[in-house]
Amino acid sequence: MALRYGYFDSEITGTDSEGMPIFDRAETSDLFARFISNLVTSGIAGTPGTCFKVTAGSGMVLNVAAGAAIINGRFAYNNSASTVTISTADASNPRIDLVILRLNLVNRLIELIVRAGTPAASPSEPAFTQSADGDYYELVLAKVRVNAGVTSITASRITDTRANTHYCGIVAQLIDKIDFQSYFTQLQGAFDEWFAGVQNTLSGDTAGNLLNRIDDVQADVDANETAANNALASAVMTLNNSIDSLSGTESGHNAATNARIDDAIGQLNDNMIIAGMAYHDLSFGAINPHSQTNVRTFTVPASKIPAGATGWTVIPIGGGFGSLWGLSTNFANRTISAGCSNSYNSSGLTISVRCLLLFTKEITEF
Repeated sequence: MALRYGYFDSEITGTDSEGMPIFDRAETSDLFARFISNLVTSGIAGTPGTCFKVTAGSGMVLNVAAGAAIINGRFAYNNSASTVTISTADASNPRIDLVILRLNLVNRLIELIVRAGTPAASPSEPAFTQSADGDYYELVLAKVRVNAGVTSITASRITDTRANTHYCGIVAQLIDKIDFQSYFTQLQGAFDEWFAGVQNTLSGDTAGNLLNRIDDVQADVDANETAANNALASAVMTLNNSIDSLSGTESGHNAATNARIDDAIGQLNDNMIIAGMAYHDLSFGAINPHSQTNVRTFTVPASKIPAGATGWTVIPIGGGFGSLWGLSTNFANRTISAGCSNSYNSSGLTISVRCLLLFTKEITEF
């Protein structure tokens, strides 16, 4: 195709067979439309917000507000509201209709139409055309669900599609047509030049002060980490010394107790440390041989719980002629619940079972 251009004043170079003048620079409206379509996108005008908005009217009639639009370089304008009518609903199945603002090059006009969908149990919207070089280009203003047997369309059945670029869209100005790559390259060059200057500035005392500040922050982090590790090691040592110092009937439980403590420590995650420990005796009173008491609940004094503790592990370590069963704890209420069995033949023994309270807390300050 030859190069096209315009618009210039024409000179008459002759006449045609009907005696009409022939102009040497005459051009069609198609060239002007192509010019416009390269400046702005197809769509409705951005203002007012009601531009070509579809709303419910009376019965099957829909209202279409006044508005302006550009479709493939052609311009449409309506200074007053208009109406379109939805065809009779199917008796058995719903359908989806489209309200369309259509460029019609065959008839050389822009028109409002309704395209009815196919009734179905699960209806799909009908197809619409947006071909840059075809005879028709359609902007879908709204989707309308037409339920079976209805005689009127309510607002809840109308879906506004004007702002959706798949269906219609808002006219975008020249900014939408710019290739930003060259501008980005220029901006990148300017940034690189600025950053090189910053690098040169950050030298001598300035760079030294910045590095010293970074080192101070790192030292604080290292110190806190060391403190946490030391606290954990100290707590474990205290536990081991306490278990080793147990005497009498408790000493026979050391191996099993150490294993339970090791297991409890092993379950601590990276955000936990041991906050402290305490002993607490669960006194069940006189219990006959081979019998079980009902489950009893004991409250741990607040004075035994170290500051900052957020949880605990309760470990029975001995201290009598009985064994616990059904052990459960509630840290928030400071309670321990358990039953106790008298495993010896002596009647009416006073059973008291010692427990180790291993307190933990989250490392939130490090």
